[in-house]
Amino acid sequence: MPELFVWYLISFLGEPMGWLGAAAIMAAIYAVVRIFLPEKRKVLKAFLLIFIPSLLISLGITQVLKTTLDISRPCMPCLEYLQPPLCNIYCPMTAGFPSGHTAAIFTVFTAFYLVFRRRIFLPLVVIPLLVSASRIMLGVHSALDVVGGAFLAIIVTLLWNNMAPEWWKERKRPKLAAKFLGK
Repeated sequence: MPELFVWYLISFLGEPMGWLGAAAIMAAIYAVVRIFLPEKRKVLKAFLLIFIPSLLISLGITQVLKTTLDISRPCMPCLEYLQPPLCNIYCPMTAGFPSGHTAAIFTVFTAFYLVFRRRIFLPLVVIPLLVSASRIMLGVHSALDVVGGAFLAIIVTLLWNNMAPEWWKERKRPKLAAKFLGK
């Protein structure tokens, strides 16, 4: 059971409500950076203008799909009359497809990569992969749920990046990112 707790902690990295909160905090930080560090604001703005709408759209579509498709999870949630080991203590009572945790974490890393476009960050893809694996290892999602969440997030983020109005985008993102990182 201790190994499940480790997967549970990893799973927290993809918590959708956590990323929505992080987006709000990042927007507040941007307001401060814009005033006190104007040379750093363009790259943060580029990231936020891809990340926040993509996250909202991805999680919105995820909830619509969960509600309309109502595909059950591969686990049994614990209830008053059903206790472990007959149930999974990590299993929520919501539909399973697509995985919201996977959608959230893949949105974050796709937006991050689109803004910074640096190969050095590619190894960080292990984080969304670990979150995806954690959802399967906890028994709360099937592989299809996780792949669906990842696919949805990547497609939404790429589409938003390509379809967003020009004034939302910074065409010099790689140079700005390099300047932001001190390269």
